[in-house]
Amino acid sequence: MPDTTTILGLPLLQPAQAQKHVTHNEALLMLDALVQPAVAERRSDPPPAPEDGDRILVGDDPTAAFAAHAQAIAVRQNGSWSFLAPRPGWRVHVLDTAEDLLWDGTAWTGPGARALTAARLGIGTEADDVNRLALRAEASLFTHAGAGHQLKVNKASAAQTASLLFQSAWSGRAEIGLAGTDDLSMKVSADGGTWTEALRLSGRTGLMTGAAVQTAATDTAAGRLMTVGAFGNTGAVRPDTAADLNDMTGIHRRVLAATGTANRPDSAAEWIVDCAISGTVTIQTAREVTTAAPRTAIRCGTNGVWSAWSFPLAIGRAVGKVSQTAGTATGALMEKGSNANGEYVRLADGMQICTSPTLTFGAVTTAQGTLYRSGDSTWTFPAEFASADKICVSGQSSNSARWMSGNLPGTTSVVLRLMAATSFTGSEYGRALAIGRWY
Repeated sequence: MPDTTTILGLPLLQPAQAQKHVTHNEALLMLDALVQPAVAERRSDPPPAPEDGDRILVGDDPTAAFAAHAQAIAVRQNGSWSFLAPRPGWRVHVLDTAEDLLWDGTAWTGPGARALTAARLGIGTEADDVNRLALRAEASLFTHAGAGHQLKVNKASAAQTASLLFQSAWSGRAEIGLAGTDDLSMKVSADGGTWTEALRLSGRTGLMTGAAVQTAATDTAAGRLMTVGAFGNTGAVRPDTAADLNDMTGIHRRVLAATGTANRPDSAAEWIVDCAISGTVTIQTAREVTTAAPRTAIRCGTNGVWSAWSFPLAIGRAVGKVSQTAGTATGALMEKGSNANGEYVRLADGMQICTSPTLTFGAVTTAQGTLYRSGDSTWTFPAEFASADKICVSGQSSNSARWMSGNLPGTTSVVLRLMAATSFTGSEYGRALAIGRWY
């Protein structure tokens, strides 16, 4: 017959044993210590003033009376300490720390160190078959264990959903996650029934689409995010296909010469047009596409009524080809040129000045009343005038005793002659100046 019980090691009464009460009492004392075990504290040295009935859970590296009894349950009985060695599965409650410890055969472990598996877990509320983990609280906290922290939401396949659903009064209002695809999306709803995909980030390209993003470069829907190249804002300027610049949409457009777009600054040129809009006012700025002193034109529209194009003077266009449209200058500030008929200067305001080359006149011998004149010399202007009645011609002779006279000019030429008070048989020379308007 064994001396102790198999499980708790309680002493057994032996046949013909004397003083059976001693063995019996010893077993009762052990049961008294082990039934509903609750120790005062966990420590490695005996308390300074122990009393019978005190129970202590001996810690690591014990000293004094606890030496060699690490992890044992120390019980104060009859003025001395006795020790109960734990067996796997024993549970002890530590009063000062409110811990429930379990002996796993090697160490005492608390609930936080043990694996916990449950089919459902409700904290402050009841879990169900769908919401197997339920929490009712003002807040929940997930913190690090010394480094970072990740919250993982996994799904079985691309067609399933792994998301965070935000509700108001148990009705869905926003959802972020992988909803039916492997792209990250953000959906919103006003009623929990009709949903709008506001944003979608492609898992393959990383690019963004959705109701909150422009659907095309000319999308003007309010509140949408602009994409690269929107309204020609970056990258290559988009060609404009509108039949009329009055109907231009967007910020930047390239107007080709061949398109025939109406209301551009110059129908024969190609332009890049910028558009600035403020309420009902629109400012269009056009820049000519050319390497030969490009022009700039500006106009303003209010409620669909447009001003004429104006052409600000650029340094590179002070001298160049002048032009006009309906009486408004559209080219350079000044144009100058020359040919066999002399030199000319045209100004942007319409004035034209022509100077002749050296003109040769014959002898001044023909009587003209009391005076004498030379034969006629026709000067063809180096540039045509717009109207003959606005031309003024003057001239000088190579000899101060003779002066120049002429008929009323035409738009392309004038007939001139030299006049003198006395007859002169030699050849004479002179130069003439004509001032008028080219428009």
